[in-house]
Amino acid sequence: MTAGGIDQILTVALLNWILRGRDPAARIDPHTGRYSLSYSSRYRRMIVCLVIVTTAFAILGAVVAREVKGPALVLTVTIFGSMWLAGLYAAYDAFLVDLSFGTDGLKRSAAGGGSLMVPWSRVTAVEFSPTANWFTFRSPDARPIRVSIYRNGLATLGEISDAGLKTSPAGRSHYLLHEKARNPG
Repeated sequence: MTAGGIDQILTVALLNWILRGRDPAARIDPHTGRYSLSYSSRYRRMIVCLVIVTTAFAILGAVVAREVKGPALVLTVTIFGSMWLAGLYAAYDAFLVDLSFGTDGLKRSAAGGGSLMVPWSRVTAVEFSPTANWFTFRSPDARPIRVSIYRNGLATLGEISDAGLKTSPAGRSHYLLHEKARNPG
């Protein structure tokens, strides 16, 4: 059993439930012919709940902020505001950022952020962040592209990227990409 408080146990259980809902195989988008790295419906429902909860806390923080002054006001705004901004970022990533890949490379398209394509041959490093639970594909030409472990299609991404990265400075995918595609946590 996981050591820690009930909040940690519930958080780990929720995240593992979301990970078990992923599809390891990426689906091909019929319009583009590229593999899509979408989020599962479980993840998207959780993000909607997160935005609702953080918005409620932000409203609560605004009500409390009217009653407090000085350092307590700064602390209140910082805590509730940062939670709300984190929820908004998660919603943006879940609903407005499209990641796709093919034999030519990894592509990120975002509402209001344009499009970014990184060919496999230009990837210099693939790194994993255990804190954020994402892989970062870096190249010297463009901003990095992050791929969350909560996205569908990681097994297919691992196979395709391994083949494409053989000729790149990175040499191959991060070994954890294959592991995270198979196992939650």
